[in-house]
Amino acid sequence: MAYSFQTFSVGEVLTASKCNQIEVNVRDHQHGVSSVSSSGQVFISPSITTSLVTADATFTAFAGATTLLTIGGTGASASLFAPSTLDATSSITGAIRTSGGISAAKALWVGGLANIAGAVTMQSTLNVASLITGSISGNAATVTTNANLTGHVTSVGNAAVLGSFTYTQLNTAISNGDLGWIKVIDWTAAGAATSIAIDFSPYVGAKRIRIDLVNGAVSTDGTELFLRTTTNDGVSFDNGVADYSWAFMAYSTSPASLNSSNSSDTAIQLTSVGAGEGIDSASTSVFSGSITIENPSNATAFKILPFSFGYVLEGGAGLATIEGRGMRNAIASVDGIQIYPAAGNVSFTYAIFIED
Repeated sequence: MAYSFQTFSVGEVLTASKCNQIEVNVRDHQHGVSSVSSSGQVFISPSITTSLVTADATFTAFAGATTLLTIGGTGASASLFAPSTLDATSSITGAIRTSGGISAAKALWVGGLANIAGAVTMQSTLNVASLITGSISGNAATVTTNANLTGHVTSVGNAAVLGSFTYTQLNTAISNGDLGWIKVIDWTAAGAATSIAIDFSPYVGAKRIRIDLVNGAVSTDGTELFLRTTTNDGVSFDNGVADYSWAFMAYSTSPASLNSSNSSDTAIQLTSVGAGEGIDSASTSVFSGSITIENPSNATAFKILPFSFGYVLEGGAGLATIEGRGMRNAIASVDGIQIYPAAGNVSFTYAIFIED
């Protein structure tokens, strides 16, 4: 029996009429075509090789002994359906739907929406250009993303490590309150010097800045401590004749009351002045204190600086405690302070805290 051959161009639509032509040409002799269904389906064994297939009817081909590939739709809407396993080394454009799993030895790129009922196992990289909805569960050594995480991050059975955040980022993430005081500069030793400058310009946007001092020492017995402010990152410190006002209540074991104040001074006085009221310089005597700057960046109002100090009285005669307020007599922002003794050197360890 003689057979004729029907030639089709790459990309040509396999219509029902053309499928019937194939059946007529090869009837009763299987040579690549096993059958044609009444709906226009063509069953080809063992495989079909083509660069592009479009169809106005369902096209089914064997991609292996038990694996069926189904291509449906026309043109750009053509879709590839794989009810079992799909192995592909070339690009697949259009939708991929599977009721089983996708195992990708190379990178899997999904440009549109992927509906996957089964498991997705990646041996390489999963790149998602759009949105992931639903839950992602399983075990992973590291999950890395450069996108914003708008929901909660939880970990079951393993420690959840969130990484590092600035105080602004972490404070913003809390929806039902704030963090209170946050330590932004850890304890720092300031060696003996005639004056010590403390810069807090990176944090002037906070509502309050607090500086705590511990393990303070002076080299001259009976000296006092003073404070000045800066508005230019420590380039200079205000020291005019009437630049500051201050007032404090002070009590000690002897004398009983050391209260004092001044409305026009060159600095804010932090400890008492007078015979027997200064700081002891012995190596076993220390002072500690705390200074707060309220609304440091506000250039439209006076700056109030609450402070408190405790120290051993000169000669080791007793203990003094001071609670007071200082003010810069000018309306300007404050981004640093300077602490200095009336005589000799001073040293201490300090930390900086902020509150929004």
